[in-house]
Amino acid sequence: PNPATTTLNIETQNDNEKTISVTDMIGQEVMKINSNEQLISLQITYLPAGTYFITIIENKGVSTHQFIKK
Repeated sequence: PNPATTTLNIETQNDNEKTISVTDMIGQEVMKINSNEQLISLQITYLPAGTYFITIIENKGVSTHQFIKK
């Protein structure tokens, strides 16, 4: 759900290799993982409340999404 409090679930369309980056509003990267899973759960408990961006980089392109941490 958005806003999220403890866990952020990301579902992608395939199980290809991808890099997922989470940045805050000023562009500072606060988390980065590599995965080949289709469903990814990010633990965000330690992040301060605020607005963040998730960037998913795959071989077919890049997508960016916004979420709110409560």
